[in-house]
Amino acid sequence: FSFMLTDKDSDMRMCKHCKKAFVASRKGNEFCSQKCKNQFNVYKSYTESESRKSLMGANAKAKANAAIGIFNAMGELCSPLTTS
Repeated sequence: FSFMLTDKDSDMRMCKHCKKAFVASRKGNEFCSQKCKNQFNVYKSYTESESRKSLMGANAKAKANAAIGIFNAMGELCSPLTTS
């Protein structure tokens, strides 16, 4: 039975979402049902949007730190001269 799940030519597949075995009605089927396919895509898009949000947060922090560095450098260049 398990060899049927690993054989690419077999109609027996394992659902990408729920991991249950099913008989594929078409060659490209990856999900046991439309419900599993929809849930998989919803979860995938949610995790992708969360990772984009965290990347955007990291980019914003990096940009802010770079801007602070530039302003600090400009402050040092533009500081008033002191006479002794």
